[in-house]
Amino acid sequence: MIKKIIQAATVSFFGFCLSACPLTRTDVQEAEQKKQIQDNMLSLQKTTADSGNRFSEIESDLRHLSGKVETLEDRIDKVSKDKDKSLQGTNELVADGNKRNLALQEEVTKLAQQVTALQAEVAAMKTVREPVIPVKEANGKKVDAFSAADELFKAGDFKKAALSFQKYREAQPKGKKFSEATYKLGVCFQELGMKDEAKTFFEEVIAKFSQSPEAKKAKSRLKSLK
Repeated sequence: MIKKIIQAATVSFFGFCLSACPLTRTDVQEAEQKKQIQDNMLSLQKTTADSGNRFSEIESDLRHLSGKVETLEDRIDKVSKDKDKSLQGTNELVADGNKRNLALQEEVTKLAQQVTALQAEVAAMKTVREPVIPVKEANGKKVDAFSAADELFKAGDFKKAALSFQKYREAQPKGKKFSEATYKLGVCFQELGMKDEAKTFFEEVIAKFSQSPEAKKAKSRLKSLK
């Protein structure tokens, strides 16, 4: 009897187990799927959050980079403007320098022409062979070379006077009238418009006869030539 009861109980237990096991597996599978879905959702949320943070960082980097680019563009623009101003200033300086060079060349050409004309005039003076020799006055006295040159000087014939004074200087390098002849020779050239030659003789008087009256007059003449 007891044996039958045990058998019946065993059959009932296995029957219960057989009827209950499928429900438990389904529930377990659903629970696992829900858990996996939740895990996937959490992972996706985390990935989304990480992506959002990364995107924010990228946006921040882009804004920072954009600021640097704008600063760099401003610097480039400023450098370009400064370069343009510098180039313009350089061009103006070059143009001004060219104008000055052209004006200087014109002045040099004029001076060269003046020098050529003066040289021709000096050459012409040298070709004049007016003999400066003592001449007799009415009373029979002879006039020395300096006096003859001085007469031409007083008469305003400066070309002939210059030649005569120079011949006196060559003939009488230690003559008493040498300083005066040198001074008046400078005056002759000054009156003829030959300033450089005039300066040469005035400076000679000042250098060699610094204490003479002619030296004082020569200094005054030099000032008028400047």
